[in-house]
Amino acid sequence: MLDLLVKLKNVFVKNTPDTSDIGKLNSTDYVKVIKTGLLVGLAGALSYVITNIDPSALGVYQPVIMLALTLALDFLNKLVKRN
Repeated sequence: MLDLLVKLKNVFVKNTPDTSDIGKLNSTDYVKVIKTGLLVGLAGALSYVITNIDPSALGVYQPVIMLALTLALDFLNKLVKRN
């Protein structure tokens, strides 16, 4: 289990080095923009779900699901701020 968590950490928090010249874009810049855009979009979608979900629709699992969604949102926000 620990190996899986280490691999996930390496995928999500791996910093892409900036190798472009000033004023010019290359593939590393595009990777950073796309990665950050996907993370922000996913965080926005989770925010929308958390604020608009009807708690009665989830039944007895509502506290667990809301906790998982909130933790995922917090994780994504930290990733976006780090990059």
